[in-house]
Amino acid sequence: QDTVGIKIGDLEPTPEAFGSLMNYIYFNDTDIPAEDSLYLFTADKFYGFTNNQLQAYCKKSLETNIKTSNVIEILKAADQVSSEDMKCHALRMIAENFTVVQPLQAFRLLSHSLLLEVTD
Repeated sequence: QDTVGIKIGDLEPTPEAFGSLMNYIYFNDTDIPAEDSLYLFTADKFYGFTNNQLQAYCKKSLETNIKTSNVIEILKAADQVSSEDMKCHALRMIAENFTVVQPLQAFRLLSHSLLLEVTD
């Protein structure tokens, strides 16, 4: 069986997230599960969509489902698409939960520029 690796920017979506993207593109289905939102948050810019409707739906889902376990990934995605309000939301959550987030491997792998923003 041949498989093809799909990437959306730096992220490799799950098969379910890719299915959600296809449902959005072909059927304008905006009922995107929270677990797919992180993968699809940057898809509109990566694929050159002419509007940011998909990003807006994903952003709403991410804001309501942000946790200490996924806040670093959300911060990186927000930075990648220049979503300043989502980035500020993630930075606030990191600051409020620093003792929980700091030991995570994802935190140690943050870029230098994002680490500086976290410590500001």
